[in-house]
Amino acid sequence: MTDLDARIRRGVVEYADAAPVPDPPKFGRADHRERVRPGLRRRWLAPVAAAVGVGVVLLTVTVPIPLGNPGARDSAAGPATLPTAFADYSALTGSVTDAPPGRSIAAFVLENEVVYRPNQVIVLAADADRYRYVEEAETYSVFLHHERSPVLLSGDGTRVAVGSGSRAVSDITAVDLRTGEVARFPVDADSTVTLLAWSPDGRWLAYGIRPFQAMPPFYGESLRARGGRLMVLDVTSGQAHPITGPAIPESVAQAAFSPDGSLLAVQAGGPGESEHQPAPPGSEVRMVRGGSEWAHPSVIDTVAVPPFYELAGQSAFSPDGSRLALTAVSGRPESGAWLHTVERSDEGWVAGPGPASGMRDDYFLGWQSSERIVVRSGQEILGVDIGGGSRQLLSRISASTQGVVYNVQLAYTLLPGLEVRAVGEVDRGPWPPWLRAAVTGVVLILLAAATVAVLVRRAHRRRSPSLRIPTRRDGHPEPPPHLS
Repeated sequence: MTDLDARIRRGVVEYADAAPVPDPPKFGRADHRERVRPGLRRRWLAPVAAAVGVGVVLLTVTVPIPLGNPGARDSAAGPATLPTAFADYSALTGSVTDAPPGRSIAAFVLENEVVYRPNQVIVLAADADRYRYVEEAETYSVFLHHERSPVLLSGDGTRVAVGSGSRAVSDITAVDLRTGEVARFPVDADSTVTLLAWSPDGRWLAYGIRPFQAMPPFYGESLRARGGRLMVLDVTSGQAHPITGPAIPESVAQAAFSPDGSLLAVQAGGPGESEHQPAPPGSEVRMVRGGSEWAHPSVIDTVAVPPFYELAGQSAFSPDGSRLALTAVSGRPESGAWLHTVERSDEGWVAGPGPASGMRDDYFLGWQSSERIVVRSGQEILGVDIGGGSRQLLSRISASTQGVVYNVQLAYTLLPGLEVRAVGEVDRGPWPPWLRAAVTGVVLILLAAATVAVLVRRAHRRRSPSLRIPTRRDGHPEPPPHLS
């Protein structure tokens, strides 16, 4: 074989090795589909990824994401408990409607001027460290500091009512803490509502209503006696009954149901002639019997009230109904005690025992028994014997340097038999809507970035040159370099 023949043979072998050879055909339907349309899977990759991303977004928006240990929901059985310390402010606290806390022992307002949602109305469950914010009260967030009761916790801890004495409203909202259900009860348009008292069983809500009248922001604590025409609402039927009649005040500023719910103690009061000072409280507390379904109210007794004192809110009655608590209002004599009690006797209602005058700055929260009350003193919740003034620490109200806790309420029918427990794992419930919206935005951004990356990669592949055998102008293959 000549040298030329050897070079030709070698060139043919090299040329054959360089030429692309397709795979032999495969058998089977799936293999045939892959052979005929090899790009099918790649073409479906972007739509499938987009569908998955949209599903994630919808899941994020519609399903609350749990944060912390949800724990077991409570039941009405067993004594209520209070933790030795309240949890600090958190903007990640979930809402009652997203994850109901169940029967609750406390409600309070948390104010923070640094983070999102500066004012929160918080409820604390009666059996665990479950905290939720009352979403319905956020409508009045800028007014919360000027409200006596932006929300009112029911005596049995199963509901909160939401109203406003600082702006015009057209309804009263009641939120069930066991189910998260929200009920709205219409009132006269452009009215202000003073939430007064829940009945012990949580069925009846007493409130005062009057036409809206704008007040300056610095009115502050003078709103405690704004009052209004007395109404009693049946939250099970939505029926509201006006409480009118001889000797019943036209404007009521304070009220409390008796332990059996048959009587309503009321005290007159209103906004007053001056925008700087409310009308002084009435000199008498009048006992109103409701009759059948509060359809025929009548005054059956009166209780004399010392000057500068008023009924101590919805928890004024002792658990056995034998005593009433009265608290001092603005303008009281310097020598007067902050708390005054009256008790039932054969001669009627007479002055009862009171705590030491050193407790002037305490805030009344309710009765544990006819001899013991619960008060807030600074950042502490205390049990106090009204006779000797013995004080026992029940809980500390935690407040960060950026926030303040005020308008603390306790479920008054749960205080007898109240137990104190150690602080457990804090459950703040699902992420709030604003956080879920932020997560949704991040998911959408990531989805858009992934889609753009897929499209750019596909366009780049289309522009890339494919492997082909070089040919000459006459159509014959270009020989290897060493043969040219």
